[in-house]
Amino acid sequence: MSVAGIPSGAASSQSASQTPLQQLQALLQQLQQNISSNNASAAQQNLSSLQQLMQKVPALQNALNGATGGSDSSQAQTPLQQALNALSQDLQSGNAGSAKQYFATLAQDIKNALHVHRHGGGHHRPSATANATTATTDTDGDNDNSGSATPGVNILT
Repeated sequence: MSVAGIPSGAASSQSASQTPLQQLQALLQQLQQNISSNNASAAQQNLSSLQQLMQKVPALQNALNGATGGSDSSQAQTPLQQALNALSQDLQSGNAGSAKQYFATLAQDIKNALHVHRHGGGHHRPSATANATTATTDTDGDNDNSGSATPGVNILT
């Protein structure tokens, strides 16, 4: 099985034996690395693959589509949709600093959605207030709010 945005050798060795959550983790790490190295083209491919993979994880489907059950197209975007769209726009415009910040928001929104689902709240959408309270302060000077000069994303904990 191949995932777009991952080199074919890596995809065949990684995704065949990985769960969707492990694939998601690997894609997030690749996306973060490509954003950090200002490789916007590869980061856009990673983001596209990430969006496709997120549709295969029920908790993330709920967070993307809203778990309200409504089909009203005028409904506001979910926090996860907002983060994905903002990151995509920043990558297209070459705004690396802002892309790093939206990546951190996206990773936290994904982690929140998975956490809510694992604890029996799969039908609840994380609120913008909950996301705002999880923001971190940049302590390492690289302006990505990671607090780590060699940041790593872990959505599986």
